[in-house]
Amino acid sequence: PIVKKVSFTGSVAVGKLLARQSASTVKKVSLELGGNAPFIVFDDADLDVAVSSAIASKFRHAGQTCVCADRFLVHNSVHDEFTSKFVAAVEQFKVDQGMNEGTTMGPLITQKA
Repeated sequence: PIVKKVSFTGSVAVGKLLARQSASTVKKVSLELGGNAPFIVFDDADLDVAVSSAIASKFRHAGQTCVCADRFLVHNSVHDEFTSKFVAAVEQFKVDQGMNEGTTMGPLITQKA
């Protein structure tokens, strides 16, 4: 089969390799590489909204999408309160098989995830 286009989301190293390999046959290439999307919480944020938004951003599809937040930048003056609320929300998750009663997150791609 003839490959007309390569689309890849992942590391910069693999993206470079795919770009090199695609160049010799002038394939179209779409790459989304090395994301490190921050979720930023300013000192004047509504922390309840910030926490619910952070949960939605970080854990969309069990946290396994390329658009999930990878890090949190939280203003010093609200850090402790935000962290406390965020941890309390995450502690409410029930990770299990997706079809099991009460599961709020599952399945994960690996045990480590």
